[in-house]
Amino acid sequence: MQSHHLKKENAMDVKENIKTMLVACNATNPGEKVLVVCDSTPRPAHLGQTLLETLLEMGLDATLALFPPRLVDGAEPPAAVAAAMKAVDAIYSIAEGATISHTTARKESSALGVRWHLITASESMLSKYELKAEDLELVAERTKKLSHALRTSKTAKVTTPAGTDITFDIVSRAALEVYPSNPNNGTIPFYAESATTPIEGTAQGTIVVDLAIRNRNYLLKEPLVITVKDGHAVKMEGAKKDYDILWGIATTDEGASNIAELGIGTCHFLPYPLAGTSLDFARYGTAHLAIGRNNDIGGKTMSKVHQDILIDRPTIYLDDKCVMKDGEIQI
Repeated sequence: MQSHHLKKENAMDVKENIKTMLVACNATNPGEKVLVVCDSTPRPAHLGQTLLETLLEMGLDATLALFPPRLVDGAEPPAAVAAAMKAVDAIYSIAEGATISHTTARKESSALGVRWHLITASESMLSKYELKAEDLELVAERTKKLSHALRTSKTAKVTTPAGTDITFDIVSRAALEVYPSNPNNGTIPFYAESATTPIEGTAQGTIVVDLAIRNRNYLLKEPLVITVKDGHAVKMEGAKKDYDILWGIATTDEGASNIAELGIGTCHFLPYPLAGTSLDFARYGTAHLAIGRNNDIGGKTMSKVHQDILIDRPTIYLDDKCVMKDGEIQI
């Protein structure tokens, strides 16, 4: 299921289109103090400056913080940036690779009521993409439904045609609702998922990663098979390049091999084919699991890393109810 709404390249000034998206996604309120945090690499930095100018034009008290890109999800921002994140009403985060979403800095700022908005598109895409209200409403509705099901279930079982077969407990665990129009945890303009955290020590089975490893920006040429025992990834098999990347992350520290998350993609309007990018982890018809840290999203495990891995056409049972079959939501 795809929906494409692209305008001609120069049909609208990028700042005007960003303004429209921010309003459509409930991402601004008059007079707020806001912080733009982004990689210091050229494309994110340029978009950060454009976003700063846009927010200032909208009358917000906006500040821009640039810092070197993080190597992995979960790596903390500089201390000065972390302090600034606690002193504003909202944060807009821009990154080409690893983000600071799964960090103590983000967790502590969110606990203070600071809203978190992840910008998930290039400046070129933001200049020519037109959001549709019906798309935003559909994504919000399906994300909320899945999160309610996760929140009220005790167990989860995930299988895929490629061979994934894993079970774990989720009783009393929080469920995340990430979608563009969420005023507290929004992702502009595409990213959407419903997610939860397995109870530590309960995950058992096999994960066959047949699509991608987040932040590597390519599709796997052959599956990566992960053996899971008592909540941890204990063995991996696959192409040497992919094995070296993921096993290296899984052995970073004691918590790095923890099965940390189940995320279900809920966005049907990504405007390009599957390519293994970070945005694909929001794609309708996919799910992702993660290893590493999850105490920032409702779990109890601390690690220096949080690494998502993408699987195709999942079938997901919560307790005895099928909520997704071959990538199609059933509720």
